[in-house]
Amino acid sequence: MAEDIKTTLYALLGKKKLGCPTYDCKEERRGKITRFKCELRVPNMNYVGLGCSTNKKNAMSNAARDFGMFMIREHLCVASELPNLLVSFCGCKTA
Repeated sequence: MAEDIKTTLYALLGKKKLGCPTYDCKEERRGKITRFKCELRVPNMNYVGLGCSTNKKNAMSNAARDFGMFMIREHLCVASELPNLLVSFCGCKTA
């Protein structure tokens, strides 16, 4: 089984000596609907990765995916260093 995006991002941040990510997840309830909103922060970096889902694990993965996309945009890494970004939210490979 392939590593998840959180593990891959953690390893990449360590390899580049950028720091350890911290996740802050909050549960929100509206009637019978529960959503989780997650923020991912890395020390000394101004960007906050955001994720939202109906479960905490997916919210954290979405935040890690968002932070990974930021790293690519800012040329802190290349897409091939975060291959898990190629997996969409449904688990299907994207083009």
